[in-house]
Amino acid sequence: MIKTYNEAINYIHGRSKFKKDYSLSIIKKFLHEFNDPQNKLNAIHVTGTNGKGSTVNFLRNIFQRDGYVVGTFTSPYISKFNERIEINGNPISDDDLLKLVQLIEPVLKRYDQLYKENSLTEFDLVTVIMLIFFASHENDLDVVIIEVGIGGRFDSTNVINPIISVITNVSWDHMNILGNTLKDIAWQKVGILKNNIPLITGKLDDDCVTSIIQREVMKNNSSWYMLNRDFSVLNRNFYNLSFDFDGFGSQFKNLRLSMLGSYQFDNAAVALAVYLVFKKINNKNINKKAIFNGLLNSRWKGRFELINQQPSIYIDGAHNVPAIDKLIDLINDCFSNKRVFILFSALIDKNYLTMIKKLNSINNVHLYLTNFSSPYGKRSSISYKDVNNKFDNIFIKDWKNAYNTIIKFITLDDIFIITGSLYFISDVRNYFYKSNY
Repeated sequence: MIKTYNEAINYIHGRSKFKKDYSLSIIKKFLHEFNDPQNKLNAIHVTGTNGKGSTVNFLRNIFQRDGYVVGTFTSPYISKFNERIEINGNPISDDDLLKLVQLIEPVLKRYDQLYKENSLTEFDLVTVIMLIFFASHENDLDVVIIEVGIGGRFDSTNVINPIISVITNVSWDHMNILGNTLKDIAWQKVGILKNNIPLITGKLDDDCVTSIIQREVMKNNSSWYMLNRDFSVLNRNFYNLSFDFDGFGSQFKNLRLSMLGSYQFDNAAVALAVYLVFKKINNKNINKKAIFNGLLNSRWKGRFELINQQPSIYIDGAHNVPAIDKLIDLINDCFSNKRVFILFSALIDKNYLTMIKKLNSINNVHLYLTNFSSPYGKRSSISYKDVNNKFDNIFIKDWKNAYNTIIKFITLDDIFIITGSLYFISDVRNYFYKSNY
């Protein structure tokens, strides 16, 4: 019997991360035991290689400032598990989480006996908790924004029937699960599309990706709106973080952000496009003030987040090659005239060698490598033997020692960035803030 919050968390993380059968049939049967909560939600479904969390955050803030009550499901967490499931930015309570695990546990025990290694994984379980929780608040919630875990087509979250589907971008990550070509990855991601449901995507530069998506759009009789084709970001200003938006018969001038990075303009534009389509579907008026204030006041933990001033220390969850490319663009745009110190660590199953090579290519960057305790011991971070003789960078065991080494000789004019893994920067952030809950 699970009696405490900590026992509930350990129970969740004790589940297997993988299963042999990636169909959704078993989780659908499981949800039917709880009266199909996935069918009770007014949901927006968001996938993409990068930018999902930021897009969800922009969209939530716009909706909230327009008076909507908004549920969000995101991953991974940065400070505490509960923040994955939130209503208007308030995490699920310890009490509610415990009660839901207690409710689910006896049913899951039966499914473990029936389906063995194909029973619910850790992410399946978290998805079930989220769906039951939001369904229990269905009379209070106006909209729920649900972020995909990995891929889309066979992701646990794909049991929902959304009103809008979103793909932020398609690039390389999780190839061991999604496939080794962009065509395969695109097929997985566009699998979230449902019949007659509009699709909104960020910019897609690869012809094979757009052809795969176009085929699914036609098959599902859906409308498709793509950044740089159907709506646009204009007049990007990297210094005051402003841009103009044009699309859907509307123009917005001098929209402002608080989050650094040229890629955030695209994420914000996709979020705004979703909001405008949502309003059109529901035949509601656009709230321009909510758009301006929602974008300006959006901040997202671990996404080029400033955690210290003088010297400036940032944490960024760039955890794959495309995200590192965007981080490099940010450094070149904003800090090309400064010394930049980077402390990097990554999970061993990522393409860390390419990530390190790219960071080493920046002239004004001094790169240090380290390791960290991976989540619940399930995945390892890079170690000295993984990078020894491959790079000239200094490797310092234990990130706290590495941090203290770097902080001793940087000046107030230097920039210090800690990056490589969301799990890594979660450790760093908790060390600095000792958790906000």
